[in-house]
Amino acid sequence: MPRPGGGKIVDVIEKELGIKAGETTPDYKYTFEVVYCLGSCGLSPVATFNDKVVGRLVPEKMVQLLKETK
Repeated sequence: MPRPGGGKIVDVIEKELGIKAGETTPDYKYTFEVVYCLGSCGLSPVATFNDKVVGRLVPEKMVQLLKETK
């Protein structure tokens, strides 16, 4: 069964970075934490990159953001 919005984003991050939630990449560039509220319900699902909130994420946008930061 497909996962809903936020779950799909989690799946993409784990695949792209090769780590699970709560882990850090071997190069220490990325730490992946799952939190259940960033106070941005109207923009969900959301992620933060260096203190910048990015909302209305879809898997393709998440992949693009990760590639831009590599």
